[in-house]
Amino acid sequence: MTQTRKDALQELLAKVEACGKIQPFLFQDAFNNQNHVNCAGEAYDAYSGSLDAALALHNAVLPGWSWVKPDGPEMGSIRVFGPDNGDFYPSAIGKASNTARAWLCAILKALIAECDE
Repeated sequence: MTQTRKDALQELLAKVEACGKIQPFLFQDAFNNQNHVNCAGEAYDAYSGSLDAALALHNAVLPGWSWVKPDGPEMGSIRVFGPDNGDFYPSAIGKASNTARAWLCAILKALIAECDE
């Protein structure tokens, strides 16, 4: 059975949220395609804790989206906000003990939501 882009993103998100060891090919499956060529390295580095890689990934796969690192009850998370689509600003939130990993989760959730549009 051929894995869809959404399936690859969902599989990767589940593994990132579980914080286990992730095989690099999962990043390849989710990020190396016609829309996000050569982003697998940034995704893997973000998973490993690189904020620079998380920012580079964000800019590559979510152009026009903004991000914020909230304080208070959402501390330890990153929220990404899409451009106004006329009705609302789509958003996704990622949570993890590592800020770069939280950002990766938010990016994955936003990309999964875009698959449903």
